[in-house]
Amino acid sequence: MTGVRAPVRPTRLPTRVVSALLSTVAFTVLSILVASGATQGLDDAVRQQFRPNDVWSTNQLIFGNVVDGLGPPVALGILLLSGAVASWRRRGSGPLIYVVVLGATAVILTAVTKMSVHRADPHGGLSIQGGAYPSGHMVLLLVGLGGAILVLRSRSRWWEWLLVALIEVLMGISLLFLAMHWFTDVIGGALLGLMIVAPASLVSLRWGRSARNRAGLGRSGELS
Repeated sequence: MTGVRAPVRPTRLPTRVVSALLSTVAFTVLSILVASGATQGLDDAVRQQFRPNDVWSTNQLIFGNVVDGLGPPVALGILLLSGAVASWRRRGSGPLIYVVVLGATAVILTAVTKMSVHRADPHGGLSIQGGAYPSGHMVLLLVGLGGAILVLRSRSRWWEWLLVALIEVLMGISLLFLAMHWFTDVIGGALLGLMIVAPASLVSLRWGRSARNRAGLGRSGELS
């Protein structure tokens, strides 16, 4: 008798891979639209909602603390400190090298995009990096907090990423209240941050510990 073969289930891509692909496509499309000026009408409307007629109010005082307290220097500091702590805990330089590469990638990609799009901010100014799109605050905050989770937690929890998302949303709202960025700058920054963190999460950070364990087992085998 011929055995009945079980149906072959289609291979599903990991969520992190799907997130990386979708964020890359979305960021590319949004960048093209922003560079062409197609999103300016939407950006003007959103700016008017968050800061009508560019009037300064209590909202700007409140949300300015968020922008100052979680700005790029702080986000990068959190990332580097997390890498240093993880390296000390694991007795290896892997995590520290990992966060340095992660942070450098975020800074370089943000700067290159800003120079390429060369978009003025809502007040008509251009940053020293070349433009307002995408928001460096959004990119580096997501990379900083996400990278900290990746190096400090061997298995992250869903609520940790939810907390990161809520903080990222708070930063986006704060930037809009202060009119430091256009709405699409904020969305583009979040997409670029996700585009960096999602594939970075696929890199195993347990190689140092695994290698030491295998070496220890090997020596035990030789002794026995």
